[in-house]
Order: sequence, then structure tokens, then C-alpha cells
Amino acid sequence: MSHGKLHSSNQVKVCAFSFLVCGGCYAIGFLVSWLTYPEISQGMEFKQDFMLSNRYFYEVWYFIIYILFGTSLASLIVTFPINKRICDHYVSRLGASFGLIWVCLVITSGMVAIITLETMASIQSEYPQYVFELWMMTSVIQEATGGGIEFVGGLWMLCICSKVSWNSHLNNNARILGVVIGFSGILTVITVSDFFGVLFGVGQLVWFNWLGFLLMKNSGLLMNSILVNRKEK
Repeated sequence: MSHGKLHSSNQVKVCAFSFLVCGGCYAIGFLVSWLTYPEISQGMEFKQDFMLSNRYFYEVWYFIIYILFGTSLASLIVTFPINKRICDHYVSRLGASFGLIWVCLVITSGMVAIITLETMASIQSEYPQYVFELWMMTSVIQEATGGGIEFVGGLWMLCICSKVSWNSHLNNNARILGVVIGFSGILTVITVSDFFGVLFGVGQLVWFNWLGFLLMKNSGLLMNSILVNRKEK
């Protein structure tokens, strides 16, 4: 296998793996939320005590759903086989920009969440009256950067699923689903209801895993398209 074919093959494999890791992060996020819902739904103070008593578990969880997800997202953004013939189109460039901004926001949200739990645990015995206030203040930052409003992630999905960016060797239904999910992410700025946030999360769980399997299934075609586009440039 030539160096070009090997590079293209590795690019598609890395992208497919990154999609599946992102999908797995969403699956773990929903699974833990569902399993712990009876405990954390009994009021904010009870939720705080429960999270502090299980803080190492939650820190690992935050690492997976934010930091690992953000790292894998960065990998798939730079390896996703977009339509290279028009890769200089402004929509494609915007998509890459929004994607990397989203990576920074998601990773920042995870680091804030982990540091918050550690700080709460360290001051709990000496300044218990400030623990709840600290948690409330940092929760606002966490939710704004990557835990609640998915505006930037929605913009990235709209750009990557646009007709000018989408690779013709990938299923067009996956592109349409991505557009719907992208719009739902943008609409999470409407904080009256959690509907759009849930739709965005569940949609991405399906979409990331679907794209990961599509990339693996069509790796040969995608690899050839990458090589052809490189020769034409």
C-alpha cells in the first residue's frame, strides 16, 4: 500500500473511531443520568450531598462526557472526509471553526465541573455554608459553556451536514438527521423547556454511532475519494 493510501485509510479509521467514542460518551452520560435520577431528583441540596459523597465517580463521569468527548470531537473534526472539491467553501470553513470552538467549550465545562467538586469537598468541613453557593455559581458557568446551551454544537452540525460539505459516499438520511439535530441544538437557547436539549442529546447519540458505522462500512470508497480529490487539487 502506498503512503497516500495508508494515510487516507488511517484518516477514515481514526474518524470512524472518534465518532464511535463520541457516541459512547453520550451513551454513558444518559445511562448514568438515568440510573442516578431517583437520588438527584429529590432537591438541590440532596443532589449536592449525593454528588459529594460520590465525587470520584462523578469526576470520572465528567471526564468521560466532557473531556474525552471533546478530545474525540476534535479528532473527528479534523479527519472527517468532507467534500474536498469545495473544501474552501465558506460553510466548510465555518463548520471547522464552530467545531473547534465547541471542543474548547465542552472541555472547559468538564474541567469546571471536576474542579468544582474538588473545591466543594475541600471546604466542606471548614466552610459548609459556602459549599452550596459555590456549586450554584459554578453550575451556571458549566451549563453555559457546554452543559445546557448547545448553540455552537448546533451550528457545527448544520455546517458539516450542509450539501456543500457532505461527502456523497455517506448516507444522505444521516445528513438530514444531522440538520434536524443541528436546529434543535440552536434552539436550546430557548431555556423555557428542556425539550430541544433532550432532542439534541438523543439525536447526537444516534447520529455519532450511525456515522461511525457508516464510515467503517464505506471506508474503501471514502479512502478512494480522498485520494482522487487530492490528485485534483
